[in-house]
Amino acid sequence: MNVPHLRVLRFFFTRRLTPAGRSLFVIWLIAALQGSVSLDIPIYHIWSFTTVCLALAWLSSLMAVPKIQLMRRQPQPAMVGTTLTYDIEIENRSRRAIYALSVMETEIPAGLQLARDTSSPVIDRLAPHAKMTLSLQLRGTKRGHHKLSGLYAASSYPLGLCRSLSFQPQEACATVYPAYSVPASFQLPLRPSVTHSNRGMANSHATADVSPDFAYIREYRHGDNPRHLHWASWARTGMPAIKVYQEEIGPRVGWVLDTAVQNPRDMHAFESGISAIAGISAYLLNEGIEIDCFVTESLLCRFSNDAPNRRFTHLMHTLAGLQASASVAWPAVTARLIEQAPACNTVALIALDWSREIAGFAAQLQHRGIGVRTLVIRHGPTSQPLPPAEAASQLLPGNPWPQEKSLSPWSGP
Repeated sequence: MNVPHLRVLRFFFTRRLTPAGRSLFVIWLIAALQGSVSLDIPIYHIWSFTTVCLALAWLSSLMAVPKIQLMRRQPQPAMVGTTLTYDIEIENRSRRAIYALSVMETEIPAGLQLARDTSSPVIDRLAPHAKMTLSLQLRGTKRGHHKLSGLYAASSYPLGLCRSLSFQPQEACATVYPAYSVPASFQLPLRPSVTHSNRGMANSHATADVSPDFAYIREYRHGDNPRHLHWASWARTGMPAIKVYQEEIGPRVGWVLDTAVQNPRDMHAFESGISAIAGISAYLLNEGIEIDCFVTESLLCRFSNDAPNRRFTHLMHTLAGLQASASVAWPAVTARLIEQAPACNTVALIALDWSREIAGFAAQLQHRGIGVRTLVIRHGPTSQPLPPAEAASQLLPGNPWPQEKSLSPWSGP
């Protein structure tokens, strides 16, 4: 029997038949098999009775197809291991009441499954032209943007053996975010850079009676704020002078993810890396640290103009649909990061190996004054020796992280 025939049989057994109908079908099948090797009259009576019951139930289900309209509300994103709950609006468009009505997805994608201890909700009676709202619950088992193809309504009325079905194609996308996974502690080179509010030549006659934000003193220029005049220097030199203050620019973290997957172990590490980015980003958001961009082999996402929560949502949406690649052209990643994300001053690199290409990528960024912190997620030794622990660490893939098996966990406050 080929696959399409198996799918038809599975559809008939699980969706068309109710639990009572499935029990009756099993009895019919046993009687048919027993009757093929025996001529006992009672067996044929059982087979005939079950055949009539199933035939009547089938015919009644074909004649009682519910005339309803289904409208699914867009499911809100959920995390792996949590439940997606969304509403479905049901409208009875017929002139008769509908009994024992249930609603379910036509096909549940591989990354979703029915929530535990839940079944398809049942409406005992839906009056003519009435409306009602039901809630469906699906559990996210794998990150991704999962396509929902349509809905179907089923009614087991009147015999309760076979369901009448009404299919309604209605596409939607159910997004499942990666689960958070954070090492016990981690450290990023979060050194704020400094810019000056007014640029000019520094004056060697600077004194100590300035504020803690003081940078230097320069000559007065037309248009400068008189409130920033440095009176002591003016009195000493006879020329008006202005105090220049420094403004601290907080760290702007850019994520770089190695997507080169060569084997199933690399895929496990790749998924662990995505979970690590999600978890650490949530921590950075709580600490008020800005996430500037996310870079891989094939894309660069900038978050500079978004509010912090929107940046995080954008990042999670990107991580949900991220796919692995066969290789990574690190020189191209370096050029893209430097050209398109000039505000990024700290890079957190999640690598699946420590190779010469990745080491060169980190060295180029450091040469430009960008702080780099690398987390290598890998089974076994790396291709090249790792740099000192303050620059790179290695962890075994895991969720949550098996700290007792960590080769060199991240250290930090």
